Amino acid sequence: MKIYKLNYLILSFFFIVSCGYQPLYSNKETNFYIYKINSFGDKKINKALINKLEKRFDSLRGRL
Repeated sequence: MKIYKLNYLILSFFFIVSCGYQPLYSNKETNFYIYKINSFGDKKINKALINKLEKRFDSLRGRL
């Protein structure tokens, strides 16, 4: 049973390495922006979420 697991892991590793797999966040040049936030549903939750996002955006704008 252990041999099958080892073989499976080795084959999986070679498949991932040979197929050109690249982690999603490995590219450091990925930039994206959020220009507009639409919210619907519970007003209290939406207001709290938008306030937190705006604080985050303001702190990011300060670094630019």
